[in-house]
Amino acid sequence: GLYASKVKYSYVFLNPFFSKTEPHKNHFDISTDFLQKLIKDYKCPVYASGNITDENVNDLKKYHLPGAAISNIIWKDPANAVFRYQEICEELT
Repeated sequence: GLYASKVKYSYVFLNPFFSKTEPHKNHFDISTDFLQKLIKDYKCPVYASGNITDENVNDLKKYHLPGAAISNIIWKDPANAVFRYQEICEELT
């Protein structure tokens, strides 16, 4: 897990962050409060990655993450990816 590693990282990704079967629920089947605490207390930035879509990207707000990998959103509509990225940044701040 995150705390077992002795390696020092600049950042880490939690992947897959969202469940494929329940896209608004975190994949880890742990409480939002516990995950918020884990992210807050970890010694380097924790980013969400995996199964992040236009439908659930705003759900990331409640986890107080510094950011997320949004490759699914980019691959879905590459022509508008830069504009959508800018919108997401504004929505999450």
